Amino acid sequence: MGNSTIGGVTIHNGSNIVIIESMCRKNSDLVIMPMYTLNSDQTNVFDFGGTTKTLTFTGNYISDTLSDIIAWVKSMEDLQQGQQDIGSGYPLTLVDDLRKASDGTDLKVKINNFESTYSAGDKSKLNWTLSVVQSSEVA
Repeated sequence: MGNSTIGGVTIHNGSNIVIIESMCRKNSDLVIMPMYTLNSDQTNVFDFGGTTKTLTFTGNYISDTLSDIIAWVKSMEDLQQGQQDIGSGYPLTLVDDLRKASDGTDLKVKINNFESTYSAGDKSKLNWTLSVVQSSEVA
């Protein structure tokens, strides 16, 4: 796997920033309407909502200095600043070898969640999870 970035911030470089798990979930927003007194093969299912794609990356950031870890966390948190609209430069480009848009290009995403866990028992490692949602470039 090559380098992976989101909004220019590295999330995988194969050495000190490593993605250890990459999960993708494509979800349809279905309206499910079971029919009164009928079996499940008579259920009406409507697809009025289209689909969403959510990607979740879990990884480690390893550094000998706490200041490097703090700086990387700040750069990730700065991407999720409460105004992820096109006027603020969003959606972000996710560059990743494994995850691409249906046309083969890099994904355009907005950050849904970023978590980081630092354990006093291992002062050189930070565990992190990043969840993003594929987005159009018009909203």
